[in-house]
Amino acid sequence: PDLVGRTIEDFERQQDHLGHRIYLTRVRREGKILPHDQQLKLKHDDTLAVSALRGALVDFDARTHIGPEADDADLLHYDTESLHVVVSEKEQIGKTIADLREERFMIGVYIDEMYRSGAPYPYRLATKLSRG
Repeated sequence: PDLVGRTIEDFERQQDHLGHRIYLTRVRREGKILPHDQQLKLKHDDTLAVSALRGALVDFDARTHIGPEADDADLLHYDTESLHVVVSEKEQIGKTIADLREERFMIGVYIDEMYRSGAPYPYRLATKLSRG
């Protein structure tokens, strides 16, 4: 794979263009885990942590696009954050979950649960967002 010299942002945009929501969340270089930077240029022998929805990752051929899989538990261990979000922007109301997932601001954001009127609400990709 020819990732050397390309930025993380360039790789992610290319994958997005190919229809894959694949993100590089961390990089280990010369034994050190680097701070996340979309403009970081990748080097030969960098070890990359990949984030994606399960379906996208199953369809993604990492060996072709990145290289062989590595076993690096420390690289994959990082804090995540769970947030409650209320839909209030007019531009988002009426969009489906599938539409929302395509927005650039959703990079690295995954929806675990959805609530309506304070109660858990089962959702699908076709579920439309409502105010509140």
